[in-house]
Amino acid sequence: MLSKYDKFAAVYNRHWGEDSLGWFPQLERLVLHKRDPGSMILDACCGTGQFARKLSAGGFRVVGVDASFEMLRHAAVNAPGCGFICADIRSFCLSRKFGAAFSVYDSLNHLLTLDDLESALLNVSSCLAPRGVFAFDLNTEVQYRTSWSGTWTVPDPSSTTVASTSYCEDTRLAEFRATITSPHRVRPDVVHLVQTWYPVSTVVQALERSGFTDVSCFSLDRNRGIEEARRVLFVAGK
Repeated sequence: MLSKYDKFAAVYNRHWGEDSLGWFPQLERLVLHKRDPGSMILDACCGTGQFARKLSAGGFRVVGVDASFEMLRHAAVNAPGCGFICADIRSFCLSRKFGAAFSVYDSLNHLLTLDDLESALLNVSSCLAPRGVFAFDLNTEVQYRTSWSGTWTVPDPSSTTVASTSYCEDTRLAEFRATITSPHRVRPDVVHLVQTWYPVSTVVQALERSGFTDVSCFSLDRNRGIEEARRVLFVAGK
């Protein structure tokens, strides 16, 4: 089945892929410094592989999982030393065990129901070795209310992307739309992605039901506490 990200993969790789590295210093301080060199790391919803490349450069052995074949095609180029698997985070199954797992850049906000979120958390938990750690960030309602409203153009040598975001408080759904035009295509590619948010307490409870312990939450906004943060980092041990 085609992923909604397939049509968007090339543009994402060029203009958004490096954004996944924004919180690497915090993750290095909170998680990676406790992992031995050569440890196995799972990059869940790995996208176009820039985060996996950074982990690999630090001496870790990385396996990335993503539902988009086209995103993984770019990931294989960006991070040639890593392994990649095309699979849905809600249903994938891996026999190997990892010392840590990450899912960065609000990937899990794409899971629109609590059941889907818990399925993903359970799958990641099943892949972790004893004392393994899972770290991931989520957009909050504050992020959607304050930042998801506008239209902009992303120029590119091979295409032009017109993107827009919107948020509906009644449905708690945030929408991203993009129209990608190219002189090599008769029709533009249209991308429609949807996200939602979960209260911090709901995510913590879902982690605990999924077998995680020692859950910690951190604001990724400077000078903003958890309640006012636009993005929250969750770090959970097993």
